Amino acid sequence: MVLVPAGQVVSGLSAEARAKALAQCQIDTDGNPKARDTYCTEEALSGEATTEKKDVAAFYLDRLEVSQLQYDRCVNQRGCKTLKLTWELDEQPATGVTWEMARQYCENQGGRLPTALEWLRAARGDDDRLYPWGNESPEEGKLHRANYGRIDRRGPGPSRADGHKYAAPVGVFAERSASPFGLANMAGNVREWASDETPDGSALTVGGGWRDLGMDLRVTRVLPVAKDQYQNDLGFRCAMDVPRR
Repeated sequence: MVLVPAGQVVSGLSAEARAKALAQCQIDTDGNPKARDTYCTEEALSGEATTEKKDVAAFYLDRLEVSQLQYDRCVNQRGCKTLKLTWELDEQPATGVTWEMARQYCENQGGRLPTALEWLRAARGDDDRLYPWGNESPEEGKLHRANYGRIDRRGPGPSRADGHKYAAPVGVFAERSASPFGLANMAGNVREWASDETPDGSALTVGGGWRDLGMDLRVTRVLPVAKDQYQNDLGFRCAMDVPRR
């Protein structure tokens, strides 16, 4: 785990950051005018248009997404339910987990799921960067920084351009994608469950996954998902409180 120190985090996107996100969307949808008109709009980012700063207490967070190997150990110890879908490699992230399954795993390890605000603090640090690594495009200089998708005639989907068509081992792009505190893959590979619940029985998910467009790797992207759902691009990592002295 990595210690994320106490501090403030900008909860949304500045006008400049929104402009950069929309410029990335133009790249993501190049050659597909219909998709461009659908995804590359100010309205798509309207819910993130705030520069409010919020206080976040210190906490610990897993440097990497929870892998299938780690999760299977919990299953073998009868502390967790079996994954609802699996990948070929132990090092790939544990997907096929509902919100409750992810929460139970973290509790079994002596931790908990992070809040969406904690996750944002860990991904963004002290400034208002668009991505965990900064403001550079996910493919700046043809150097990929994340495992993410592309647009085709059916919409967003997987891409092999970054070397991984589906979920990649949890350590992929660990250096190129590192957040200010050294956490890996806070953007790309798999989206992640947060602890926040919504009134309609859903929970929040944060980050982007291997099927998402580059624009959707922005750190402020949050989507609700029904707590009993599981998806092959949705995993998690665990948080832990800092012990009081």
